[in-house]
Amino acid sequence: MSAALKFPRKPSWPSFASANSRPALRNPFETLACYPLPIPAHCAEPTGAPAVVKAFVLIVVDPAKTIEVYEKLRAVEGISEVYQVMGPYDIVAVVEVPSLTDVPAVISRHIRAIEGIESTTTCVTFPEAAGAR
Repeated sequence: MSAALKFPRKPSWPSFASANSRPALRNPFETLACYPLPIPAHCAEPTGAPAVVKAFVLIVVDPAKTIEVYEKLRAVEGISEVYQVMGPYDIVAVVEVPSLTDVPAVISRHIRAIEGIESTTTCVTFPEAAGAR
């Protein structure tokens, strides 16, 4: 007598991810998620203070040009802070721009255009909760 194997039922998708109930995309980056994620209230509507996107740019520099690159980075619009550091990277620049779409322009047009920069790694921060510190 052979016993039939019983497999558990496939879980169904949550109701909020069904095609009929999917909300319209308000943010182009929502498409990166497997299912729609709600936009936090502090990100969806302006609260009077301009929203700022912050990114840390980790930069590898030709050792002979570190000081020159450091000085040029301090003059770039959109860069709020610049640090010389020890480790696998030579300089860390803090980019603060009004929109996430402005980050690539600062990186490609202003940072990577500086002679002496060999490579960059960019880390964009998550939006902070309103009032949380």
